[in-house]
Amino acid sequence: MSVAEFTIPFKLLRLGEEGVHILVKVALGRRRADMIIDTGASQTVFDLTFIRNIYPEKVLKPLSRPSAGVGGGDIQGSMVVIPRMKVGGMVIASYCAAAIDFSHVNAYYQSMGLGQIHGVLGGDLLLKTKARIDYRTHEIIIQTPEV
Repeated sequence: MSVAEFTIPFKLLRLGEEGVHILVKVALGRRRADMIIDTGASQTVFDLTFIRNIYPEKVLKPLSRPSAGVGGGDIQGSMVVIPRMKVGGMVIASYCAAAIDFSHVNAYYQSMGLGQIHGVLGGDLLLKTKARIDYRTHEIIIQTPEV
């Protein structure tokens, strides 16, 4: 099986003098989602409210252990299987991710005059797709995972 490469444009979100976040657009089924690229996050995580709105029929399973974030403290969450996620031109079927309450993240973004965030693309997906971030061209290059 040959490996295909996909190029995804990204936008840098300026967070005052504190730094930047990388924003990419993905699709969950027919719904668009604004996601932050987080190379330090161990796994991909979605906003729980967003997931419940898209998939009200899905039964979410509690995480076997709480997640931990940079802010400290344990975060309770659920596991969800995303039936169809499109990242750039790559379609990923049955993607297992976490879902947590993102209200604190979105409150911060709102205070900075930025839009709502629907989740974080984490190290699990970035590693699996051999992601490369090119800050010069504002693109992320990913590859289909080898089977």
